[in-house]
Amino acid sequence: MIRQMSGAEIAFNLKDEKGDVVPVEIDGIEEEVCERTPTPEKKVSIQQRVLKARNSEQQMSIIAASRENRKQEWVELLDEHAQIVNEVNCLEGVGDKENINGPSDGAAQIS
Repeated sequence: MIRQMSGAEIAFNLKDEKGDVVPVEIDGIEEEVCERTPTPEKKVSIQQRVLKARNSEQQMSIIAASRENRKQEWVELLDEHAQIVNEVNCLEGVGDKENINGPSDGAAQIS
């Protein structure tokens, strides 16, 4: 194994699948050190951050109010649905009783 430390360059020999010696060099360290993490081009002032936070809070309150309205509408729709189901069940119950007892026009009771 051979190591050469010229700057950030490392070289050594490895054997491949056939047993032949293959030189390998690693020199990516310099490149990694030179690369900088991108920094924001534009700094945001405290005032802009406060305004953004206020706008976000306003948006959240609008969304919360909308959610409450939709929730109330949903409750009303469920109540209306329950009333309709109840009416249908009552009508079906009356229809079933008519079929069992015969016509309910009163003709059968008059003699």
